[in-house]
Parts: sequence; C-alpha cells; structure tokens
Amino acid sequence: MRWFFVLLLGLVVLFAGCIQQPKETPGLKDCGSNVSCFQEEALKCGRAKVKAFQEIPGVGGASYYAEVRGGSLENCSFYLRIIEISLPDNASIEEKMAAVLVKGKEAECWLPVTGDFVSEINENSCKGSLIDLIKAGKAVAEAAS
Repeated sequence: MRWFFVLLLGLVVLFAGCIQQPKETPGLKDCGSNVSCFQEEALKCGRAKVKAFQEIPGVGGASYYAEVRGGSLENCSFYLRIIEISLPDNASIEEKMAAVLVKGKEAECWLPVTGDFVSEINENSCKGSLIDLIKAGKAVAEAAS
C-alpha cells in the first residue's frame, strides 16, 4: 500500500510540472514528451498536453498523459490519465496488483495556478476514477489501522 501512495505523490508532484485519454481535447499546444514545455504552459493556465514517463525512485515509474485544459489563474482545469505503471522485477504481488488498479485511471482537477499545485490538490478540487481509487485506498488504510 505504501507503494501506491509513493506513486500517487510522484504523480501529484508531476502535476505541477504534469495520460492517453481516449479523445484528446482539441486546440492544445502539443508538448510531446517535453515536461518543461508543459510546466511553462501550466504556470499560465495555457492549454497544453504532454505524454511522458515519470521515474519514481525505489518504486519504478509511470507513463502518463496530461492536459492543461484552460480556465483562469484562479481556477485552471488539469486532466491526468495513467497509461502504464512500470515496476522493478522484484515488485511484490501487492505492488503488481496496485499497478493494475491504477492503470487507465484518470482525474480532472480545478486548481488555482500558484506554482505549488501539490498543496492545492484535494478531494474537493478533483474528480475521476483516480480520485475514487485514492479515496478507497485511504478508507482501507484507515480501517486497517
């Protein structure tokens, strides 16, 4: 379970800087796999997309697709979809199961553009299957403790 939260934190951190959605939003600047390009657009709530891989030390990594869908600096729309989770060869069965659960999950968040997106992300500012999974994981963790 720790792995899942480390992965989530890595993706959330990536959000500031920020997966293949079935239908991409038209009219976005295509940053390819250039996360810096995406970050620059995100800091001004400019419409952009990126498809990249984020390594997460000690865990593996995640391929993702992300969009800044626009809005205002006070309420900017971000979209994130997990494409694939890469695990080390020695990953536990729990980590492998978590990777299967996270694959294909998505979230859309409406956040103020402050430069510190991580502190702004919460269950009230985001929705989607990834957020539902996070909520379920928190509930399981609380019940187990």
